Amino acid sequence: YLVIPTNRNTDGTDKPDRNGWTTLNTNDIRETTRAFILSEFLAGEDPESLNDSTPLITGGILDSIGTVRLVTHLEQSYGITLEQRDITVDRFNTVADIVRTVESKALGADKS
Repeated sequence: YLVIPTNRNTDGTDKPDRNGWTTLNTNDIRETTRAFILSEFLAGEDPESLNDSTPLITGGILDSIGTVRLVTHLEQSYGITLEQRDITVDRFNTVADIVRTVESKALGADKS
C-alpha cells in the first residue's frame, strides 16, 4: 500500500480522509489510470484492449496534448508533481510505466 498526503479521496471527492492522507495500492492507481485513459482517449473501445503493456505513446493513443491531460489528472489525483524530465516515453508509454512513475513520485523516491 502507498500512503500519500492529498486533499482528494480516491473517489475524486475533495474531502480528505483522516489527517489528509489517502492510502492507495498499486491496483487502485492502475485501475483509475486505465479508467481515465479509456474514458478520455479510447471512448467506445473494448476495455480489454487496454492492458498494462499497451503502448500509449508509441501506439498513437496519447499525443502531446493527451499526455498533458493525463499528467494533470495524475497530479491532481495523487498529489504529486511531475516535472518535464519525468514525462518521457520510458515513463509514460504503458499503464505499467505510469503506475511505477506515480508510485515513485508519491513515495518521494524519485528525486530526478
